[in-house]
Amino acid sequence: MKPLLAVSAVVLGDGEVLMVHQRNAGDPHPIWGLPGGMAEDGELSDRAAAREVAEETGLKVGPPTRLLAVVQFPVPATLTALYFAFERPRGQDLAPADPDGDVLEAAWVPVGQAPARMAGFPLAVMREPATACLREPAGPVRYWTWPDGPDGRAVVI
Repeated sequence: MKPLLAVSAVVLGDGEVLMVHQRNAGDPHPIWGLPGGMAEDGELSDRAAAREVAEETGLKVGPPTRLLAVVQFPVPATLTALYFAFERPRGQDLAPADPDGDVLEAAWVPVGQAPARMAGFPLAVMREPATACLREPAGPVRYWTWPDGPDGRAVVI
């Protein structure tokens, strides 16, 4: 099976983080999370993250300022997710135009409130690294892996 590449964007500025309220197919209710999604074939991961921000929020971000985390787990193919930090763009309005139609709204949320909003995110393999990136955006790059699958125990390096 072909490995999968997902990206997430941590867009920070003025004590706030950019979040999206979305309802993906199969979700029992809408959830809050970071902008992100799957990289397209041949697409570089940093550009995929910027594209996802544009689609899900309407904002054009510059290049990422740093890599925050790498996450891997089998689903059954290996999924690798990269979390990138971006600076908050100025002079732009939020205008989600998600081609998948999953994003209900985008909002700037105080960083301290973001983990509580993400508490309902059903996948710990994505929620836990995202929350860690928000708590320590200037911290070391961490590698998270769930070697026994998404329901197993995480190993953080």
